[in-house]
Parts: sequence; structure tokens; C-alpha cells
Amino acid sequence: MRRFVVITALTALTLPVAPGVHGQGFDADRQFCADGKTDPDAAISACTRQIQSGGLGGAALARAFFNRGFARSGNRQYSPAIQDYDAAIRLNPEYADAFSNRGLAYDEIGQTARAIQDYDAAIRLNPGHVIGLNNRGNAYRRLGQTERAIQDFDAAIRLDPGNARIFRNRRNFFYYGRGQMDSAIRNFDEAIRLNPRDAGAFYNRGIAYGVKGLIDRAIQDYDKAIGLNPKYAAAFRERGLVYRRKGQTDQAIQDFDQAIHLDPEDAAALRNRGNAYADKGQRDQAIRDYGEAIRLNPEDATALYNRSSIYYALGQFAESIRDYDQIVRLNPKDAGALYQRGLAYHHTGQTDMAIRDFNRVIRRQPGNAAAFGGRALAYQSIGQNGAANTDFDYLYRLISKDANILNRWAHYMATDKNKNFRNGRQAVRFAEKAISISDDATYRDTLAAAHAEAGDFPAAVREQERAIKLLLSQDHQDKVAVFEARLKLYRQGRPFRE
Repeated sequence: MRRFVVITALTALTLPVAPGVHGQGFDADRQFCADGKTDPDAAISACTRQIQSGGLGGAALARAFFNRGFARSGNRQYSPAIQDYDAAIRLNPEYADAFSNRGLAYDEIGQTARAIQDYDAAIRLNPGHVIGLNNRGNAYRRLGQTERAIQDFDAAIRLDPGNARIFRNRRNFFYYGRGQMDSAIRNFDEAIRLNPRDAGAFYNRGIAYGVKGLIDRAIQDYDKAIGLNPKYAAAFRERGLVYRRKGQTDQAIQDFDQAIHLDPEDAAALRNRGNAYADKGQRDQAIRDYGEAIRLNPEDATALYNRSSIYYALGQFAESIRDYDQIVRLNPKDAGALYQRGLAYHHTGQTDMAIRDFNRVIRRQPGNAAAFGGRALAYQSIGQNGAANTDFDYLYRLISKDANILNRWAHYMATDKNKNFRNGRQAVRFAEKAISISDDATYRDTLAAAHAEAGDFPAAVREQERAIKLLLSQDHQDKVAVFEARLKLYRQGRPFRE
């Protein structure tokens, strides 16, 4: 489930400057140092010059460290920022804003419990610290401590009832978590009423519209968010997602490109661009994007899954297995990864390893039909035909009422390029059952391929001719040439291979 962005806040300290840019006594470094939001790089340089000048001490030096920490956080340089906040706090142990900002920097590097300690200190020093309360509420939310999060948001709202960002944090994330999209949208509407230039409110309402399937409304909100903040990387990413849902893949890639340009460490944008490239069949580009997403976030199971699927489709089974290994390390109970790794092991001839993975799936999910099918094929490849037939029977019973799944298994066992995945006799059995449920041209085509795999080419020819007649009666002219090409193979005594 996608999470709404949480608007967190850094406190920047703006130092007073004399009127008139060219006035006597104007200190340019003080101004640039205090303006870390507009130009973080210039602020870092100016603050560094101030710190190293030897002309500051006490509270003034603490402010310079604080402002450099703020600028470094703006550049996502969180560890150096923490060091600057440490220095500011050593110089001024009652510096509530420094504790709050250091907490947010810890939050950004995943040290949420440590962040809460700093928020606690900021609020203890200044019980009216609205930003500290808001950020601690966000931290509690991430830890799943909902009630404590709500208490902090409520306290912040009492102190600053017109703050649209806190209003949004207090209500809408919890509505989203409960699936109450209409309530979430109403609250985003209120946040926008309070601040019509709140790009984050438009962004989050766009997500809510997207969850409801109102794609065009979502795009309108993302457009508005980007118009208000042209550097809103997450808004480009989310708009790319909904463009992809609309099938506008090229437009989606353009948005992902921009999101990555603005935030090169956005692993989700890289993964989603990889998905879009995969949609277009551009597998090399997809693999590159998945690889970069995984480098940034080694625990991104979705990127690992998607890359391993491409490796599998390309026949690069060793690479596929390595990715599934990582997924299983992340979640040893992931039945899907275990099953897919089992298939990859089977392709590489590591049958014992394949059976081990299928066994693990079946122990956790005794009704997992695919695992019984995979294990049956593995058993037959090593001559354990009794065990294989038992598993084929179990698979058959589990899927016997679903013509589509029966047909898929029959087609798989009749046409796979790898002989260890084929079984003509079982393919005929499964295809005949599918036809008994629904006499479909595609199912007849599969039955013909199954007979050919079993070596009964007269039966294959007969069933393929029936499939073609069904196609013509159903006015599916687009498939006739494909079916006739297979008929020609069977008349030549050759099976069909995918």
C-alpha cells in the first residue's frame, strides 16, 4: 500500500540584517548562512567561512552551526548535518530548534527512535514547539504508535490551528490507512482551503483520487502540485504512476525521468521507470533501473522480484536465483519467491534444491496448486514417477473447476522449451478437462499441442482443425494464421514449442 507523504518541517533561523544590501556594516555571509533554503550550497560555504573566521562565539557560533546543519539537511547530507547540530547543542544546550532539526535528520536516515529522543528534548525545552510536536507525531506514526501520534498532532493544532500541514498530518494519513478515501479527500479539501498554495495537499489528494480510480482527477492534482512546486520530485513520480495506469507509458517515463533528475536517490522512481521500460519490452533499461533502485534500497523486494522475473524470462537463471535468494533473506516465508526460485533451480538442473523450495511452500500453504505442479515436474525429471503422479493428481483436484488455469498448465506442459517441464500425457488430461468446462478454440489449440507432445499427431491434427473451425465460427480471424501454422507442424509430425 502506498503511503502518503508526511510533510515534516525544519526550523531555519533567519538572522536580522541591516536595511539596504549595500548599507554600511552589511555582512553578506550572515545573510547567505541564514538562507539555507534558497541556496543550500551558498549557505554551507557562507556558514563555514563564519565558523572558521574565529570571530564568532557562544550563541552566535551556535547559530552558524545550526544554519549550516539546516543547509546540509536541505542537500540530504544528513550525517554532516547531525554533526553541525551536535556542535550547536554543545554551545547552547537549551537550543530547542537544534534538537528538533537533529531529530528530523536522524529520522531521515531511519533512526526513528533516536529522533524521538531529540523531539522530546525540543518539546521539554519549549512546550510550545509546534514543529517538534508535528515531527514527533510523524515519527510515532511510522512506529505504528497511532494514539501517541494523534496526541502530538492535536497538541500542535491547538497551538497553531491554521497550520494546513499539521491539519493534514493529523487526519488524512489515518483516513488513508483505514481506506476511507472520501474522508481523506474532504480533509485535503479543507487543507487546501486553509492554504491554496499547499502543494503537498494537492499531491496527497491526487494519491487519494488515484486509489479511488479517478485517474484524471489525480493527474489534475499532481499538475497543480507541480505548478506550485516545479521541484516536487514525488509529484512527478506519482503522476508517472497514474500515466502508466492509463497506458501512456512514454509520458510516464518522462515523469520518472524528471523525478530522478530532481532526486537521484529516489529508489521508487527508478523502480517504477524500470517497470515502464519493461512494459515497452526494453529489458536492458529495466534491469539497469532495477539495479540502481536495489543499490539505493537493498530491501526493495519489488525491484528484486521484477528484475528476477526479467532474468528468468531471458533464461539467465543464475542471476534470477541470486535475486530470489535476497528476497527470501528479507522474508523467509515469501511463498512466491520460494516457488519461483524452485522453478529457476529446476531449469538449471538443481532438482534437489527445487524440490526443497517447493516443499517449503507446501508446508506453509498446503493448498498451493502451483507448488504441487512444480514439484511434480521436478520429481518426473529425476525418474520419481510415482511421486510425480501423486502431485499431478493433487494439482488436478485443486484446479479442476477452473478451465483457464487447467488450460494454462496444459499449455505449459505441452509446449515449454525445457523438456523437464513437459509431460504430454498430463497435458492431454488437463486440456480435456478444460474443454469439458468450456469448449473454447484456445483450449482446443492447447489440446492439439498436448497430443503432439504425447506423440499422437493424428489426434493433434484433428483437434487443431476443430480449433480453427471454432475460431472461424467466433469470427476471430486474427488468430487463424497462427493456428494454421501449428496445424502445418502437426501434419509434418513436429510438436509446437513456445
